[in-house]
Amino acid sequence: MKRSFFISLFSLLTVYSSILQAQTVISDLTGNGSRGVVTSLEHSDTICENSFAADGIIQDWQNTYEDFENTVFSDLTGYIKQLQQKKLEEKQRREPFRQITTPDGTLMNLPQLIDENGVDLFYLTENGISIYLLLNPPSFFTDDADMSAIIKWVRYYAYEKRFWTQKKLKRYSKMSEAFQQAFNDKGIPPELTLLTIQESGCNPNAVSRAGAAGVWQFMPATARKFGLTVNQHTDERHDTYKAAKAAASLLKSNHRNLGNWTLALAAYNCGAAKIQAAIKKADGDQHWENIEKYLPDETRNYIPGIIALYYIWTYREQLGFS
Repeated sequence: MKRSFFISLFSLLTVYSSILQAQTVISDLTGNGSRGVVTSLEHSDTICENSFAADGIIQDWQNTYEDFENTVFSDLTGYIKQLQQKKLEEKQRREPFRQITTPDGTLMNLPQLIDENGVDLFYLTENGISIYLLLNPPSFFTDDADMSAIIKWVRYYAYEKRFWTQKKLKRYSKMSEAFQQAFNDKGIPPELTLLTIQESGCNPNAVSRAGAAGVWQFMPATARKFGLTVNQHTDERHDTYKAAKAAASLLKSNHRNLGNWTLALAAYNCGAAKIQAAIKKADGDQHWENIEKYLPDETRNYIPGIIALYYIWTYREQLGFS
C-alpha cells in the first residue's frame, strides 16, 4: 500500500514538473522579447530591417522549441518508458510462461521455473522437454521419472488449471505445518502430504462417489483399521489432524510391505494388493518405470501428478502463485 502511494506521488510530481516547464516555455513564446520583435517589424520601413526582425522571431521560436524538447518532451518520454517497463514486468509476473518450439515443431507454453541461482529447471533436450531434477528432487522419488508426464502435470496445474491450483495451495498452506508434523512423527517424507491436494483439493468435507471422505480420502474400513472412528454419530475422517496421523500410519505400512516410498504412495491410491500384483507381472521388478504399465491409469498419473505439485509448491513464488 505504501509503495503504491509513493509511486503515485512520484507520478504526480513528475507530471506537475512537466506542466511547470511547459508554462515557462509558453511564457517565453508570448513574452515581451517576442512581442517587441513583432512590433519593430510592424513599424519598420525597410525590407532589410523586416528581414532581420523575421529572422529574430524564427530564432526565438527555434530556441524555445529546443528548450521545450529538451525539458518537457524528455521528462515525459522518460516517464512513459518507466511506466511501460513496469507494465511489462507486471505482465511477466502474471504470466510466468514462455512459448517454445519442441524438436518436433510443436509450439507450447513452458513454465519459467528459475531457482535462486538463476538456473532454469525446465529446458529442451534432443528428445523433447525435460526437467532438471538434480536440484531439490522430492525425497520419496528414487526411480527414473517419466519427465514428459511430470511436465504435463506441471503445465496442467500451473497453467491450464491455474485458478483451481491457486485456491488449493492456499488451503494446503494453512494445513501443511500440522500435516508435516504428523508425518515427521512417523518418519514419513513431508512431501507426501501434498497428496491431499491430489486426493481432495485439501477439502475436509470432500466425499467421493465411492464413499471416501475428508482431506485424506479414507474409505470407512481403512479409516477404522488405522484408528479412526467412523459410525453413525462420529466420522473422524473429517478431523484433518487425526486423519493425517492415520494417513502417516497407512503410508508407513505400505512402505514396510513394498520397500520404497514411490510404491507406498501409489498403494495409497489403488491399494497395496494392486501394487503387489503389478510387481508379480513385472517378474518381481519393483522399479516404478517397469510396473506402472500394469497399474490403473489413475495410479499411473498419481505419482507424476504429486511430483508436479511438489515442484509447484516448492517454487510457488517463482511461478507467480501468491
